[in-house]
Amino acid sequence: CDNFEAALMTRDGRELAVTVSAHQLMVGSESCLLAITHDVTERKHMLETLREQKEFFHLLADNLSDFIAVLDRDGRRLYNSPSYQHFFGATEEMRGTDSFAQVHPDDRQRVKAAFAQTVASGQGQQLEYRMVISDGSVRIMESRGSVIRDRDGRVARVIVVSHDITERKQMEDQVRQMAFHAFWTQGR
Repeated sequence: CDNFEAALMTRDGRELAVTVSAHQLMVGSESCLLAITHDVTERKHMLETLREQKEFFHLLADNLSDFIAVLDRDGRRLYNSPSYQHFFGATEEMRGTDSFAQVHPDDRQRVKAAFAQTVASGQGQQLEYRMVISDGSVRIMESRGSVIRDRDGRVARVIVVSHDITERKQMEDQVRQMAFHAFWTQGR
């Protein structure tokens, strides 16, 4: 057998995860069994930890109203949280596409520059910009970028957490207009 997985107990009662490879050999006229055992306990624990972290991330991302995107260093989408469905439909179809495509043309260069600066410096940026959604309407987004580094410390991925601030901006504009109107009607 090759790489058969098994659990072994140590003398002190700890359980070890191992892989075992066994081969029959002939030594002279005698048949022997050569068994090689590798302790994979640490690797199993690391894989379980990664699985739990991935599950935790997806649980958070699936239940937040904020928009979460994981992008490669070129700005291509690797993951979009389910909240993107509200604006763009199925998130699976977005995988591998240009994350800047829906940014309003007047804001696109500024957003690309901020993204490039985040990748180059490893320091996330926060900015507001307009996004054109699938029905052609424009939403105002507030986004914050953060980086994920590889084992050598280089930026490997960019995480962007965004939220739609369109209503808040509209309310701020209304309050400004009301204050301006009140100043001119009462102040004169």
